[in-house]
Amino acid sequence: MKRDLNQYLYYEFGFDDENEDDANVSDNRPFDLEFVGEIRINNEVMTIYLFESDNEKYYAIDGPVISYFPQGSMNLDNLRRQLLGSKWIAQFEIVNLQTVALGDPIVLPTEERRDYIRNLAKKVYPEKTCDILEGLFLKDIQEYIALVKYEQDNNAHIIGDRITVRNIPFSDLSPWRRLAAGIGKLIEDGKLEIGKQ
Repeated sequence: MKRDLNQYLYYEFGFDDENEDDANVSDNRPFDLEFVGEIRINNEVMTIYLFESDNEKYYAIDGPVISYFPQGSMNLDNLRRQLLGSKWIAQFEIVNLQTVALGDPIVLPTEERRDYIRNLAKKVYPEKTCDILEGLFLKDIQEYIALVKYEQDNNAHIIGDRITVRNIPFSDLSPWRRLAAGIGKLIEDGKLEIGKQ
């Protein structure tokens, strides 16, 4: 199990570009993987390890899909929320703000999608403008969710057609991960369910 993870990380971290021999991959090479726990989402079990590269710590995830993420300010419970929220988002056909969907009558042009999200944000704080950190259109249900940051506010917030979550932490992590963790918290609190809404 650890060797398979290290084999994946060997390529992901570019050791194959350094004329390293992948025969040197083992349970503890190129990284010493420290077991930190398991995460269960529905019937999937993921084993979580911690490792360090260039003075930065990462979670390595061994499950149906092998992956890794910077640890940043996330503990294991928050990582579980992120993975749970990612699973909820992944059940939909998503269109982000970098995607142009020419000829698709359901998907608005990019700037109109941005305007729609800004209008949702104004419903929460009418007097403030915001930056859209991550914006998604859930095409299957024709709804929006976004992570926004209002001017002169240190926190980010999740807004959507049916969702408002204030004060999303983890400013050191990517907007996508922050959005997924906030959605995961809603699922944990029983306000959303995995299964199309």
